[in-house]
Amino acid sequence: LFYIDPPYYGTAGYAVPFGHQDYFDLAKVLSSIKGRFILSLNDHKKVREIFSDFKIKTVKVKYSAANSRTASKSRAIERGEVIIKNF
Repeated sequence: LFYIDPPYYGTAGYAVPFGHQDYFDLAKVLSSIKGRFILSLNDHKKVREIFSDFKIKTVKVKYSAANSRTASKSRAIERGEVIIKNF
C-alpha cells in the first residue's frame, strides 16, 4: 500500500515546488501502479478532474497541528479534503 501526500493543490509555502503539471504526472504514474494507493489532497475542482479515473471520497477535517503561522481560530475551521484510491 502506497500513501501519497503531495502539497495541496493551489497552495504555496512548501519546501519543494509542485505545480499544476505535477498533479497530471502523478495521476499518470498512479494509473499504472502495481499496488494499492491512497492519496490525500484538498477538495478542489481541478483535483477532482485530474484524478477522476479513481475512487474519490470527500471528508471533513479540522487541522490540529499548530505552527507559528496558524492561528488557533483557523485550526478550528472544518475543511474539505478528498481521499483518492484505486481499490
